[in-house]
Amino acid sequence: MYMVDTNNPNPVTLSLDNSLTSNNVNRAEALTSGLIKVGSLASGETAEITLSRSSSNSSVVKYITGNGNEQAVPLTAQDLATLGNGTISVSVVKKDAAGNTSTTTSNTFALDTLAPSSPMLSLATGISDGATNAEAKSATGVVNLLSEFGSNISVVLSKTGVTSINKSFTSTGSNIAVVLSDSELTSLGTGEVTLSAIATDSSGNTSLSSLINFNVI
Repeated sequence: MYMVDTNNPNPVTLSLDNSLTSNNVNRAEALTSGLIKVGSLASGETAEITLSRSSSNSSVVKYITGNGNEQAVPLTAQDLATLGNGTISVSVVKKDAAGNTSTTTSNTFALDTLAPSSPMLSLATGISDGATNAEAKSATGVVNLLSEFGSNISVVLSKTGVTSINKSFTSTGSNIAVVLSDSELTSLGTGEVTLSAIATDSSGNTSLSSLINFNVI
């Protein structure tokens, strides 16, 4: 005697990590295991998860097998490249052991995986032959920073044998002068100083580092 099962299973639960989706999801966050989670999936049931971007025909399909617990849906770097940046729709359909399917559960999040360009660095006027204390403390400073508007620029000034000095700036889209204080100049002393800068955009994506050297005289 055979039993015929035509009952559609209950839909899955689909959750997105609110701590990640409260803003645009950046590359590092998208590659974490906890961004997308699917639950209410019993042993013998499977889930088909489709991620798509509304402004293109790009889509990624993932499958998980139920074990009775909520499961994370991992994304790969290739998945992110396929999807591109923008609003990502997530839809999930459950299939039971008999092949019956549930209704679709869906949600969306904004994806931004594009890292900002490295900050552009240039020596301030008159610094190419070395910066005096007065020049370093002046409004024009020692180095000009230029980066994507709204990005946070993390600056590290380092010199062999000296504790590094950390500074941060919010980009205005125009040149920002790195001005040194008396205490910072005392810490650095005279000689060659290396300034490195990294930009972090509003989504949390980080640039490659830019470097420039100058002398304190």
